[in-house]
Amino acid sequence: MALFASPTTIAVERPQVISIGVFDGVHRGHQYLLGQAVMVAARHNAEVLVITFWPPPILILRPETPPMCLMTHAEKTATLSALPGIAHLLTVPFTEEFSRLTAEQFMHTLQARMRVVAFVEGDDFTFGYQRQGTINWLQDYGANHDIEILPVQRRTIDDAPISSTRIRRLVEVGAVDAASVFLGRPYLVGGVVIHGDGRGRLLGYPTANLRIDPLKLLPANGVYAVRAWLAASPAVIWQGVASIGVRPTFDGKDRRVEVFLLDMFGDLYDQELHVAFVQRLRDELRFDSVDALVTQMGADVQLARKILDTETGAL
Repeated sequence: MALFASPTTIAVERPQVISIGVFDGVHRGHQYLLGQAVMVAARHNAEVLVITFWPPPILILRPETPPMCLMTHAEKTATLSALPGIAHLLTVPFTEEFSRLTAEQFMHTLQARMRVVAFVEGDDFTFGYQRQGTINWLQDYGANHDIEILPVQRRTIDDAPISSTRIRRLVEVGAVDAASVFLGRPYLVGGVVIHGDGRGRLLGYPTANLRIDPLKLLPANGVYAVRAWLAASPAVIWQGVASIGVRPTFDGKDRRVEVFLLDMFGDLYDQELHVAFVQRLRDELRFDSVDALVTQMGADVQLARKILDTETGAL
């Protein structure tokens, strides 16, 4: 069975409280749900096992509309693993074969491998072939197999439900500050620094050009106040200005992420840079001259400094 085709470090003799989901973004709703799982596990003297999927199920189920994800696989696994009380994280390869498993087949496979004592899921949770495993189905199954089922109601902020879909829509239009409210942290984009055109250095604003995972959702084209750090040295955080777009003043074609780091001098090539988007400054614009562009870049830097010096949101 593909679910446990690869070895895991999960101790079979320990009882498990399980939460299953895509968990894209690991937003505040996900964090609350998993916090509930930790409390249930304490009551059962059990461990919390989080089961997630990669590639994203929609990539297999609807390949004609590939998803854009709030998190890469590496970002998601790192964030989930860092949550308090999460003992184990299992990533299930989502394949066409796996998508045809019925809810009952999935549960039998799980029980054959583990001592499952509880499930903690959202009250709209579904799983299994054709989504036949609803939360009501799971409650019936739990009643027949002595497994506690805890449905968790979707969390809201100012009456707006917290969801990955809502956050994606905010990021898509550049509303990164609003997205951060639902995420519980700034929206992050990371990538290895690669060589660009070298034009920014000539203009007095050398930028780090990032290689981005093709499934990673980028904020709308425009200019943003950001904070950034190297994966190898996360304690050192720089203020910066990020530009996303095609560089219309220079008739660019390909979409790029370029980051100018304030008060930072050095070679970042081939290093992984993480960028936290704090606030959108303006749209991407076409300027009549290079001088006009440079003047605007100076204004962008000043505005970014002002915002970042006063903004206190956690990373």
